[in-house]
Amino acid sequence: MNPVDPANAGPELDFQAWLQHRFLNLEHHPTRYEASLYGPLNGVLTHYFPLDRQFLVKPQPKLRPAFDPNDVSISSIGVETSFVEEDPDEDLDDPVLQLSFDSDGGDVLPRAMGGGEGGVPVPDFFVAKATHFLTNDQTLLIVEVKPGEDPVTRTDKEQLLEYMELYSLNHQDIPSTMGLLVHGVFVRIFTWSGPDTINEADHVLGINSREFKQILQRIATDNWAIYQAPN
Repeated sequence: MNPVDPANAGPELDFQAWLQHRFLNLEHHPTRYEASLYGPLNGVLTHYFPLDRQFLVKPQPKLRPAFDPNDVSISSIGVETSFVEEDPDEDLDDPVLQLSFDSDGGDVLPRAMGGGEGGVPVPDFFVAKATHFLTNDQTLLIVEVKPGEDPVTRTDKEQLLEYMELYSLNHQDIPSTMGLLVHGVFVRIFTWSGPDTINEADHVLGINSREFKQILQRIATDNWAIYQAPN
């Protein structure tokens, strides 16, 4: 992506007051269902990452398996890097495999090799910087949501870390990715900065806290410039 607009004003620090009050109400009346948090949280994310600055808040993206050319089961198959899906009427004895790509440009396992969408991990949200290209997004946040009624468990953390690890395996060119484990109105922050390097912040933040707002504002501001394809 090529920056063509150097503007870096960034979003306003505070999101809408009524939404902040909603999170206050959620703090006093924790929700039993994580789906009850999707709408309010989507409102927060779209405030800091608006569509007119080429951000996309993606609900329930699919983390398809990475394509490994060194896999012995496919090492003898020729590979064509094409966006065209496999032709079901073509000669199945022809050892040529069409690669698939995710929206961040990562090579993912084609459906013919078990890379379909069934049974794959599904985070609650991705936040990405995007363009009109189909495979040129840059994921900035991976978000997993849990209801506020129950305490955060080790399994909840491991679920988010698994998503971050799976994403990092297929996008090692991206310098860092942040993960948010949202538990009711509180957030635990994780940062991936290289293979096998995931760090957890040393304290929990409230969604309405100034520190959490500043973190989202900084990420958005760092990626605020508009991008477009070269002529």
